[in-house]
Amino acid sequence: MVDKQVISLIENSLVELDTLKKLGELPATQQLSIELKKLNASGELEAMNPLLTTYVASIVKNVGFLLGTYNSVHTHAENRTGELQELMAQLSKAAK
Repeated sequence: MVDKQVISLIENSLVELDTLKKLGELPATQQLSIELKKLNASGELEAMNPLLTTYVASIVKNVGFLLGTYNSVHTHAENRTGELQELMAQLSKAAK
């Protein structure tokens, strides 16, 4: 017989994955990346402080990495949700 703890952990995992999926597309962070790129390209930062251009470019790069990582995690959450739901259905059948 299937251990009830495993089923409970699957249920809890599904709740966690659902929380990840609800975060959405991080629109403010995406827009910030776009605006920082524009600001950097405008030359305004260079006029304020020559070091700002490099600093903002680094931030844009890191925010881009963050967004890419988040998109990957979001995709994994979607895929694992389906797998865990299927496993739960199979285990529930076996438990009856």
